[in-house]
Amino acid sequence: MSDVPIGIFLSGGVDSSYVSKIISQNRKEQIQTFSLRFSNRWTDESNLAMLHASEIGSLHHEVIFNDKTLDF
Repeated sequence: MSDVPIGIFLSGGVDSSYVSKIISQNRKEQIQTFSLRFSNRWTDESNLAMLHASEIGSLHHEVIFNDKTLDF
């Protein structure tokens, strides 16, 4: 139980997908999911995360992560 909205990091992998599905099934409120989009298509799972977020009906947020993200 939580007094504040629930947010889950959704990588697109099995673990985070399973956890987000279980939580979404046990909450009356819409959960929020978050993922990172990488420029390297070999490490980017954001399409899977977005697909899963759509399937569970979460409010999905995506952050683009690239070389400029870490520039100081």
